Amino acid sequence: MASAAHLIIDGRVVFNTVESYYRMFPHEMSTKPYFTYNLSAAVRIPQMNFELLLDTMINLRKSIPSTDNFVVVEHGEHLANDFGLGLAIPMTRGTKRKALFEDLETMLDARNKGMCWVDPFVRQGWALNPILDLKPKGSPLIAGTAPGSAAEALEKLYPAGDFARVVDKMRQLQQLKVRCVELRACALGTNPAGLATLGQCFGARFIVAPDRHFFFVHVDTGRAFHTDAAFNHHVATRMPLARRFVNPRQPTEKLAISILRGAGITFNTAAATNTTNLKWFVDTQICADNRYVNGARAPAPFFLAGMDLGHGQYALPQEQTYRDHLVEAGPLQGNLI
Repeated sequence: MASAAHLIIDGRVVFNTVESYYRMFPHEMSTKPYFTYNLSAAVRIPQMNFELLLDTMINLRKSIPSTDNFVVVEHGEHLANDFGLGLAIPMTRGTKRKALFEDLETMLDARNKGMCWVDPFVRQGWALNPILDLKPKGSPLIAGTAPGSAAEALEKLYPAGDFARVVDKMRQLQQLKVRCVELRACALGTNPAGLATLGQCFGARFIVAPDRHFFFVHVDTGRAFHTDAAFNHHVATRMPLARRFVNPRQPTEKLAISILRGAGITFNTAAATNTTNLKWFVDTQICADNRYVNGARAPAPFFLAGMDLGHGQYALPQEQTYRDHLVEAGPLQGNLI
């Protein structure tokens, strides 16, 4: 039985295809064939940063307490060898520092040590005591960090109050008991330790992310070829690296899709078919419960998500290879479930 999950997507225009995909396929596969999510309507976050992501998750947990899972779509930050570094978004609105595992680990340590916040005048000469509440109402908040600590050093790299707010919101979300966060952010699964840190920042029991580049694309097959010969010739000459699919119930119906990684975050697609019936493909390779409708006179386009395996190879949501490249961390320390 599928679990309910909130869907959060970066609000930038380049993520519009992602929202279109989930409108057509309002479900998400995870690490096991029986581990799936029914998704709510997408929540888009304009000018997304980590603090706004925490705000959104807090608000959704409070407004719909029965749903404690999240699917979050964002770019992953990684090295040239694809080793994951964190989320490719700013930590807060006031800084260009990204939400990388290194900074998040220090903030997580501050949360776990129960650091609290005081007015800068009160803080001067104050011995840190996480039990006391010395926070004057209406005063600017800064982190009550020990002198010379990693938290104090990191706090100074952020605008006044930013470090404190993020740690406090991490604590709020922890109290709301998040069960699982499914990240669709490229390559973050290549760094299981960093992934676990991020999951703990959400207060989650589990976190999952791909260890490959992830794509969301629009697939338009154009017209259907009338003969096998024409279809085969087109694929062989124009799409030599394309994967070929055959309708298991009607072997004469065929589809070929080429997905090649382009510059930066782009993926180039091409497709060909010999039929207007492509419902069999979306049902068997993406998700059986979908909103795709066959075209009448020409094949209807559709949206597609998957893992880039390199050299023109890719894995689709219903394939075992797709699940093999989803990395899970958990149960995580600090979860309150």
